[in-house]
Amino acid sequence: MRRIFFLLLTVCIAQLCAGQRTTSLTMQVRYGRTAYDITRSNNPSSLGMALQLGFLKGAKLQPHLELGADLFPGGNKVLYLLSDGTAIPSVSGLTHLYAGLAWHPSKTYFASLSAGTSVLDGRFLFGVRPVLSGYLTAKQTVSMNLFWLHVFNRDRQTGYNLGTAGIGIGIKLF
Repeated sequence: MRRIFFLLLTVCIAQLCAGQRTTSLTMQVRYGRTAYDITRSNNPSSLGMALQLGFLKGAKLQPHLELGADLFPGGNKVLYLLSDGTAIPSVSGLTHLYAGLAWHPSKTYFASLSAGTSVLDGRFLFGVRPVLSGYLTAKQTVSMNLFWLHVFNRDRQTGYNLGTAGIGIGIKLF
């Protein structure tokens, strides 16, 4: 998985070095539902925000960097134990720094795939985030996003992963 991240990062750097360097900054607000996790009832939904810096605005293939944070409010916050008696911590928040590529086949919709580091309970974990988006305005300033967030090895003892599916709104700042 680390190889995929470094491959995406290499492609982003190569794209930055080639040609025109037009950039865009998008702020995203999102809501997600936990699809799978070892303590799913403790963190059933998430609210998040992200800033996405896009490069090569106007190209069909655009590299981007994303810095985001998600909070997992609510849930029952029950103490879950493994068979050996150790506690499984519930997820209260998640931050991530991802690099990826967005493919713009038309002026109305696009798809992106990002990968990178997620920080969960003080641990650095690998995560991926595919997104399908469509612009809601003719000037491409507001977009609607459907996303999936997958964090690998969320629980270090059992190896369970964390998965969240959701919807978001993106507003292009520049």
